[in-house]
Amino acid sequence: GLSPQEFPSLVGRRACRDLAEGSYVWRKDVERPVSEADLAGLPERWGLIARFGDLERMASWGPRAVEIHLTGEDLERPIPPGKFEQELIVHVPEMVGEFYLNLAAANDAVRQRSLEVARTAIRKARELGENFRGVPRVVLHPGGHSRDEAAEPERLRDLFVRSMEELEKEGVKLLPENLPPYPWVKGGRWVSSIFTGSREIRELCESRGWHLTLDLSHAALACAVDGVDLAGFLRELRPWVEHYHISDAYGVDG
Repeated sequence: GLSPQEFPSLVGRRACRDLAEGSYVWRKDVERPVSEADLAGLPERWGLIARFGDLERMASWGPRAVEIHLTGEDLERPIPPGKFEQELIVHVPEMVGEFYLNLAAANDAVRQRSLEVARTAIRKARELGENFRGVPRVVLHPGGHSRDEAAEPERLRDLFVRSMEELEKEGVKLLPENLPPYPWVKGGRWVSSIFTGSREIRELCESRGWHLTLDLSHAALACAVDGVDLAGFLRELRPWVEHYHISDAYGVDG
């Protein structure tokens, strides 16, 4: 159900179904379902997130693109059948089992294992891409996180650059994603040391010729911590953004 911190926002709202006393309240209980009329008013290039199991259903809504957020299990599964008119975005898994990917890990064994997972996801993107339009884009998280306060960001940044150079880019386009400053991982708050601030991201994109995925929620959280304007953050990075993750970026969790 909804987090208790959202309970005050429910006061005065009408539920979409009858609720028994003591039952859970879900977001779908208080929000109107999306209709085809809503989708008709969206900008020309918009997309939906899908999994292997609901790819065909999500594509039936007519998005211009579909982003498949891979799980660790998906890396071993056959790709779904069918041909699709959409562009394809593939998101590298953040976790495989209990292993949390970190392409900027100071521990080389962790970085190498993360590279292997990313390479497998890139191969899966190429395979999936044969059933979609255009060149598949691959979204990945840079890593550089830890349980404690940020340490050695310059070194971690260099390690992520090295990982990007070691990944095979033929037939795909890599789009690293901006990170939240304090990701919630395995039930606890961690710290992101790199790829959170707009200046750092801009300098990397300029010097390396990268484009990126800009996550609006992550950006809002970073701006709140740094005390900077979200609109300015977006303007600074706009020339390098090729793909957006859109949310309302509102409230304590973005």
